[in-house]
Amino acid sequence: MKSFRWQLTKTLVLSFLVINSIILTAYTINNFHAVIHNDKRKMKNISKSIIDELPTHFTAKKLPQSLIQSINSHFKFLNKDKRMAYAIGRNTNEIIYYSPNFKKPLENKYLFNKSHSKVFLRKVKSGEEIGDWFSEWHFLLRYTSDNGYVIFVTNRSYFELIERFFESFLIAFFLSLILALLIGWKLSKKMVSPLENIHKTLIEIRKGKFSARVKINTSSEEIMDLTDNLNNTFQDLQSAFSKIQCFANDVAHELNTPLTAMHGNIEIALSKQRTNEEYISILEKNDHQITRLTKTVKDILLMASPKSKIENNFEKVNLSETLNEVIESLCVFAEKKQLKIYSNIEKGLAIQGVSSLLFRLFYNLYHNAIKFSQDGKSIKISLKKDSNNIKFSIDDNGIGMEEEKIKDIFNYFYQIDPSRHDQGTGLGLTLVKWISQSHNADISVKSAPDKGTFFSVSLPLSKI
Repeated sequence: MKSFRWQLTKTLVLSFLVINSIILTAYTINNFHAVIHNDKRKMKNISKSIIDELPTHFTAKKLPQSLIQSINSHFKFLNKDKRMAYAIGRNTNEIIYYSPNFKKPLENKYLFNKSHSKVFLRKVKSGEEIGDWFSEWHFLLRYTSDNGYVIFVTNRSYFELIERFFESFLIAFFLSLILALLIGWKLSKKMVSPLENIHKTLIEIRKGKFSARVKINTSSEEIMDLTDNLNNTFQDLQSAFSKIQCFANDVAHELNTPLTAMHGNIEIALSKQRTNEEYISILEKNDHQITRLTKTVKDILLMASPKSKIENNFEKVNLSETLNEVIESLCVFAEKKQLKIYSNIEKGLAIQGVSSLLFRLFYNLYHNAIKFSQDGKSIKISLKKDSNNIKFSIDDNGIGMEEEKIKDIFNYFYQIDPSRHDQGTGLGLTLVKWISQSHNADISVKSAPDKGTFFSVSLPLSKI
């Protein structure tokens, strides 16, 4: 996480410096242009004034001292800070006069070269202000008159102003770098803090503390949404792990019961010599336990199938025919208890689904109604179209149950009547609910002690 924070800091600093450099560069260029423009205008005016003082036709190699004194006395720019100087030349590439502080390190042919711009930088080995970075550079203006004079004017004062700009630029850049590092490190800490909290929470969850949650204090709506989603996911995972643990315990118990019974039967058979009838009885008991164990495992494997896999096997299923097949397959058990069966089944009702699973749904609910109904009672079965659904209902006059037990009947291995434990796996209604959910159906239950139970399953027609 520290490495990520450092990378984030470097990105923030780089972005800040790029933006800051663009602003400072634009500001410096703008001021540089303004200084050059003003300096050029000033030196051009000085050059024109010097030309006005010079005679129109002059052929001597030196100017009269009186004329030089007149020029210097008239403008008086040499007596201020000695940062401006001038030189007078001819278009024959010769200098006829230059002021004492006009440094002339360049050859005449360079000064008179017309390919140079009218204002250019000139390096002067003055030896002054050695600590100054740009003290060796001056502005130089070359001005050519119509009467053959070429005036050179240098100015150090304006260039020193530019020097201050560059110095300020560098100082501002380094200060910005330090400030960007401090701000970037602080911002990265604030940005990475939620990730660090999430990371710590994940470590706690990996260690088995499933109740751990991400705790973040922030005003960012996006981060709060992310935190809420993560905490909700962790809550779902905790619930899922709890259910898996409970399910594993229940499965272990349910599988252990028939195995224990089988082991006991085998011990009895081996304890002493038995008759053939006794051995047959023991084998029949073990066969019953094996059948029950096999059915339990098959039901568990079936409910472990993902919903997407079930939906891939959807096909058109005629519910009317499927329900009639269920009633016919269990008629022997109903007749044995002398139950009166009243069915109201509309013909041709169909949905998209898995035929075997829908058969199992009807079978389990009808079988339970028969099993828990007293002899001679009645069971009402209905299948009809209701708006955008096909509604299946079954109403018996059996033993019923208390209202507080209804919420538990769909749990794994739950038995309303523990005394009937050997008659079922406790997965019948769990399987009914799982099949309903796989077909996007709603299931509801109403019941009361000694008044029977009413189941209703609403299957959506949208799946056709």
